[in-house]
Amino acid sequence: MDYVRFAIYGTLFFDAVTGLTVGPIFFHQFIYRILVGQIPFTALHLLGNVTLAALLSPGIYNFFNSEKEKRIRINH
Repeated sequence: MDYVRFAIYGTLFFDAVTGLTVGPIFFHQFIYRILVGQIPFTALHLLGNVTLAALLSPGIYNFFNSEKEKRIRINH
């Protein structure tokens, strides 16, 4: 659940910072247009990140954690 929580907070923060600053600064877009485009993008971004966090992150963590334990056992 920690991976999913981090994916949600990280995605919302990243999309808020990049989505709400890049458009007005570089492309002179209006806030209304940015929000209309940013909401569906962030929803899809959240869906992908939460899915990856829930399905892949525990396996990746366990893989690297088991590799670390193997190195510790070999060295001792």
